[in-house]
Amino acid sequence: MTEPMAVAVMLAILVGGYLLMWRGWRRRADPPSELPPLPPPLSDAESWHGPVDCVYVGTTTAGDWNDRVVAHTLGRRGAASIQVGAAGVAIDRSPDPAIHIAADALRAVRHVRAGGGRAVRHEEYLILTWTHGHAVLDTAVRPDRHHELEKLRSSVTGLLPQGATR
Repeated sequence: MTEPMAVAVMLAILVGGYLLMWRGWRRRADPPSELPPLPPPLSDAESWHGPVDCVYVGTTTAGDWNDRVVAHTLGRRGAASIQVGAAGVAIDRSPDPAIHIAADALRAVRHVRAGGGRAVRHEEYLILTWTHGHAVLDTAVRPDRHHELEKLRSSVTGLLPQGATR
């Protein structure tokens, strides 16, 4: 095989690989039937804590910090602010749609070092476990100021139903 032919074959393999990865990502972005559109805004505007500037890290299926959910833009990392109130938790992402988690949808809250498909050295991620349709999801945020992590966790813990993981 000549050198130009070998280069052409390698380029074809590379382009084919990228096209297959792009196709897989697009397929994951199509919402599965059990994942309805994002919840509407919460009715109660009263805030217990926040807004706190943070980084929205991502949303994964519960229990698997590496299985990112990309439907409804839940897989996009970006700047956000989180606010906790009596009605639930609101994560305002810009330019993506906000995530509103009603208090009765919350299942657990914790802070860990891995979530949303990313890992860090110290426990810097606040993980909110919640139900959406038939899916149980983990949403990870990282407050800009580390001292806000425990305050946010305490505020969300107050919303959890009896017997939920704290």
